[in-house]
Amino acid sequence: MHETLSKKLKDYRSRHNLTQKELAARLFVSDKAISKWERGNGLPDIETLVRLADLLGTPVEELLKEKKETYYYEYKSERRVLRLPLMHILIPNLFLLLNQVTSVREFFVLMKEVPTASGWFCLGVKAKGVIAMGLISLGLLSIGVMSFGALAIGTISIGAFAFGHFCFALLVGIGNIAVGSVVVGNVGIGLLALGNVAVAWIGVANYGVGSFMAVLPSSATAKDFNHAIQQLLATDIPDLIKTTFFEPMIRFTQSPIVVAGFVVTILAGVVFILCLVIIGLIRLRQSVLYEKL
Repeated sequence: MHETLSKKLKDYRSRHNLTQKELAARLFVSDKAISKWERGNGLPDIETLVRLADLLGTPVEELLKEKKETYYYEYKSERRVLRLPLMHILIPNLFLLLNQVTSVREFFVLMKEVPTASGWFCLGVKAKGVIAMGLISLGLLSIGVMSFGALAIGTISIGAFAFGHFCFALLVGIGNIAVGSVVVGNVGIGLLALGNVAVAWIGVANYGVGSFMAVLPSSATAKDFNHAIQQLLATDIPDLIKTTFFEPMIRFTQSPIVVAGFVVTILAGVVFILCLVIIGLIRLRQSVLYEKL
């Protein structure tokens, strides 16, 4: 209550360029009273409070209402499936956090206290769900700066299928630096690797170390890549590897319809996730507006 009145008085004086003494004259009180109210050390009497509300153009109850700032805004859908909400959006109030912290360490301490968003689709600083998006995310499909999941996409990603700057994949990894069973990257380390630099049992790279390695020219084209794959197919690598990986690669690169279908599928997935984000943010805004009423 005291904080709300204090803030409104200071804002009013600032907007109208008034001193405490000038505001006191308008309210027929002393400047010491104004100073006390602005420090949050007291409240005016009922008669003065009515004059003050009229001067500020604010209902009396607004002056008496204690405004609670929140460190985060939240929307959680009421509908649940298997005890999980269909959507959970949790966004930190960065303006409040930045105004209250005095050091980087204090900022991260406050961010750590922000709860984890969880649900079928969740978005937040920390997110955990089926489709999870956040700075730190965990989910079947996980997107974030640090992501962990069956399909993980992020700056640092760890999962069965991982995509990112640094990715560690149980099965397939695609990234600048990729480690996993089958990897594609600038630097690839795995059983099968495609990249500029590869350390693998079987690989295709500009520079590579491994038992079976096809070398690409510095400016490789799709034709050079297919030629390198043909070289590997002519070696005595296991037939299972040939039929499972390399032969499908050649068919994939030589079939425009398959390539187009793959690209369309990826784009459809991106659009679907963007739609979820937009819907979630709209619901969050509606939730915040409702709480203010």
